[in-house]
Amino acid sequence: MLSPTTTIEDVFFGFYSWLDKHPTEALLISINHESGTGTPNNAKFYEHLYDLFNSSPATEYWVQSNRTLGTLGEARGKMVLLQRFSYDILPDYNTKRIGIYLDPNQWTDNGANISIVYNNAKNQIAYIKDYYEIGLDIGAGAAENIQWKFNTTTAHIQDAIDNHPDQLYISFASSEHNVDLPPEPPRVMALGNGTEIQGVNQKLLPWLQERKGSRFGIIMLDFFDSVPGLVEAIISV
Repeated sequence: MLSPTTTIEDVFFGFYSWLDKHPTEALLISINHESGTGTPNNAKFYEHLYDLFNSSPATEYWVQSNRTLGTLGEARGKMVLLQRFSYDILPDYNTKRIGIYLDPNQWTDNGANISIVYNNAKNQIAYIKDYYEIGLDIGAGAAENIQWKFNTTTAHIQDAIDNHPDQLYISFASSEHNVDLPPEPPRVMALGNGTEIQGVNQKLLPWLQERKGSRFGIIMLDFFDSVPGLVEAIISV
């Protein structure tokens, strides 16, 4: 957890320091505006981001290409911006923009099957599953909610395995169903409820291991380090 006084510069420098220690790695950084944070969604906010990306040391650490997914070799030791915000309210002369633009108007809330074309000329598409609020009836219980989330997550990962090998896939394995009785918060959905009921993370481990060597895309996890071997299964080591 970060201090409430942490600035975005502090966060960036944390990433830069990590990359200095791990120069063969690459980071994909998703940035968007969250309405509940108290940060105004105005031109000043986006001008600040724009100026950060276009000044040192950011220019040395962020991949400088725009609206295209490059190679891992090009990104080693650097950060790739997944831009989930719009620069529409910035002046037209602010043209030096980086990253993969994932239009926030197309990234639908709780979307189970999102497709965003981020480069028409190269036909580059992002396929995203961000289905985090399970919509089962009240009282469905942990086992059914977890299984429902597991099924939708693995279906999207299987699509990454079977189709569009050169496209960007992002699958969120995190979820919650807090309106259920009793509720299933993110920890229960990820790790189970302390009984024999396994969470999504435990269920994912053998599923991924059975498909070792496949291309899974990006898988986003809550409590990523609570199931030994899960991260290794995702990156197929």
